[in-house]
Amino acid sequence: MFNRFGKFLFKKRSVTPLPFIVVFPFIFGKAPLLFPVEDPFWLLVICSVFIIYGEAVRMGAVSYIGSISRTRGTATGNLIVDGPYALCRNPLYAGNFFIFAGFVFTANNIIYIAAALILFFIQYLYIIKFEEEVLREKFGETYLVYKRSVPSIFPRPEAVFKLENYRGFNAGRAIKSERWTLIAVLLFIAIPFICYYYSRVLPSPFDRVLEIITGIFS
Repeated sequence: MFNRFGKFLFKKRSVTPLPFIVVFPFIFGKAPLLFPVEDPFWLLVICSVFIIYGEAVRMGAVSYIGSISRTRGTATGNLIVDGPYALCRNPLYAGNFFIFAGFVFTANNIIYIAAALILFFIQYLYIIKFEEEVLREKFGETYLVYKRSVPSIFPRPEAVFKLENYRGFNAGRAIKSERWTLIAVLLFIAIPFICYYYSRVLPSPFDRVLEIITGIFS
């Protein structure tokens, strides 16, 4: 059961953020607010930096692992244990966290942020457990040794400062593999700023929907 659900989420991991994107314009800047600011412009800027950082982490990872990171099947290449994968076993998912968290925090809505992050961690808990089982079956004790010595998501402080973990970056391979993710990242940055602009000159989509419904039943 655990592995079946993890496999399902693994295959659908590119589309699971879509509901949060669809809902975003309706809750942008709505109470209960996490940060009680009248003008959230700088909040959007700071969150955009987190999104860009998350994509930088992903690009560093895919420059090592290549296009295999785009697959939805269980086929794997060689076990990668150097570069970003010496920092943590799942640098792609660490990058995803910064991208997704940067996006949802721009909404500044406590309920939306809490729901998004809880579901994110549940999803990747299942995905990582599923992938670990696949890697254990393929690489056996070699993978188990790697698993015991390297954290899953958050690097150990001493590993962060080892320069050899940052060598060998291949920009061409990273950009080729990440071209669709780069488009998604641009959308994650653009959507909050578009909502911010329209919240300053027009009623929010949520207010407009309520106005239409009220008009129908009045």
